[in-house]
Amino acid sequence: MSFTAACEAFSGISDLVGPALVQGNDIKCTKLIQAIVVLLEEKAPCQCEFEGDSEEEYDTPGEGEGQALVEAVGEVLCSYARVLGEHFIPDLDTLWPMLAKYTQGHPPREKAMAMGTIAEIIEEIGPAAHRYFDRLVPMVKRCMSDEDARVRRNTAFCVGIMAETAGSAYRGHFPALLESLAATFQNNTNGVVNGGQQETCVLDNAASAVARIIMADEGVSTWVQQALPLLISALPLKVDMNENVAVYRCVSGLLVMGHPVALQYASAILTALGKALGQEKVDVEVKKEIASQLQNVSKAEHSSSISAAMQTIPEDLQRALLHTIQTQ
Repeated sequence: MSFTAACEAFSGISDLVGPALVQGNDIKCTKLIQAIVVLLEEKAPCQCEFEGDSEEEYDTPGEGEGQALVEAVGEVLCSYARVLGEHFIPDLDTLWPMLAKYTQGHPPREKAMAMGTIAEIIEEIGPAAHRYFDRLVPMVKRCMSDEDARVRRNTAFCVGIMAETAGSAYRGHFPALLESLAATFQNNTNGVVNGGQQETCVLDNAASAVARIIMADEGVSTWVQQALPLLISALPLKVDMNENVAVYRCVSGLLVMGHPVALQYASAILTALGKALGQEKVDVEVKKEIASQLQNVSKAEHSSSISAAMQTIPEDLQRALLHTIQTQ
C-alpha cells in the first residue's frame, strides 16, 4: 500500500470510528504524529522519489505525486483533529511550524492544502484555537495576495472559520482580516467575476468570510458600514453553494435586528434574498431559514421601513418575498 493510500485509509477509518480509534492507544498516536512529522518534512523514503516534483512537470497542473501525498497528510490531520477536538492542541503545537512552512515557498497546491488544513483544524478545535491567531493573521494576509486562486479560496475560508471560532472576543483582529479580503471584491464587476470559475469560488468564500466576521462582531463596529456593501455586491453566490448558509443568515439577521446599515441597504438585501429563493442551487434548508427570517422582519418594529424598501425592488422579486412571508 502506498503512503498516499495509507493516509486516505486512515482518514476514512477515523471518520467512521471516531474517538474510539485513539482511546487507550497513546503509543500508536505518538507514532502517528511522528510519521506525519516525517512526511511534512519530506523525509520519508517514498518522498525521495518526488524530489524536484513540481507542477510544471505535469501536463495537468497539480498532478505531482509528491503533492498528492502532502494533501493526503493534510486530510489525516483534519480527521485526527475531528476525533480529538481541543485535545489535538499539543500535537498541533508540534506540527504548526511545518504547516506554516507550506504557506510560502511551496507550489500553489501545497499552499492551498496548508491553509485549508489549518482552517479545518481550527474549526474542529474550537475556541481553544485562539492561541494560534496572532501567528495566523500574517499568514492570511500573505496568502490572500497569492497569485493562485486555490490558495486565496482556502485562505478566505480560513478567515471565515477564524471569525466564527473567535466570536466577539477577538474583535481586534477583524479589521485586519477584512482588509485582507477587500481586494477580492474589486474583481467583481456588476456581478461578473474576472478570471472564471476559480476566481468566482474565491469571491464566494470571501463573501462568506465577511458574513462570518460581521456575525461574530454582532454588528457593533463602525466598519460594518464598509463591510456590508462588499458582502451584498457578491450576492447571490454563484459556485460554492455551501457558503449560502453564512451569507443569508448574516444579511437577513441584520434586517431582523434593524441594524442601521442593513436598513440603509434594505433594497439590495431584499433583492438578494428574493433571488436566492428563486435559485434551484440554493438548498431547501437555506430557503426555509430565509423565509423564517422574513417572517420575523414582517413583525419587527421597523417593518414599515422594510415595506418601503420592498416597493423599490423588481416586481417578480416582490411577489416571491411576499408569497414566502404569507405562506411561512
